[in-house]
Amino acid sequence: LLCVSGNYDAAGAICNVSACSGGPTSDTDGSAYYDACNTMYTGDSCTPQCVIGYQPVGSFILVCPDTFYNASGATCDPTRCFNGAYNAPPIADISLCSQLVTGGTCNPVCPDGYSIRSTQVICQANNTFDASGAACLPDPCTAGPSSGLDPPAIYSACNAL
Repeated sequence: LLCVSGNYDAAGAICNVSACSGGPTSDTDGSAYYDACNTMYTGDSCTPQCVIGYQPVGSFILVCPDTFYNASGATCDPTRCFNGAYNAPPIADISLCSQLVTGGTCNPVCPDGYSIRSTQVICQANNTFDASGAACLPDPCTAGPSSGLDPPAIYSACNAL
C-alpha cells in the first residue's frame, strides 16, 4: 500500500486465499476423512467423508490461516443398525438390538423356560447385527411336575430333561 496525498493507493495489493492443505487441528477419532477438505480454500464449506458405519453430521466453513483448519463443526456419528439381524436365534427376542449403533452390543432375551447362551449381538459397520453366537436353550426340569400329580407315576426320569 502506498499513501499518496493522504489516500491509500491499493492498486498493487492482492489478497490470496489461503489453501487448506494441512488437515484438521481437531477430530482425531479416526472416523472421518478430510481428503476433499485438504484441496479447498479459506471460505469454502466442507463436509468430511466418513468411514463405513458412520455418517457425516454438519459441515464447517474452512478458515486456514496457516494451511491447518478447525473441523469441530462436523462429526462422523455411528449409524443405526437398521438392516436387521442375520443368524438370529429363532425364539430369541432381539427387538432391543434395533437401537444399536455401529460397534454397539446388546443381549437377546429368551422366553420363559429358556436361557440365553453366551454371546452378545454386535452392530456391524454394514448396519446389520450379527446374532450368530446367541442361542436360547431350554432350561432343565429338575423340580418335578407342578400340577397333575399321578401317585403311581415316577417323574424322576423327566427331571433330567
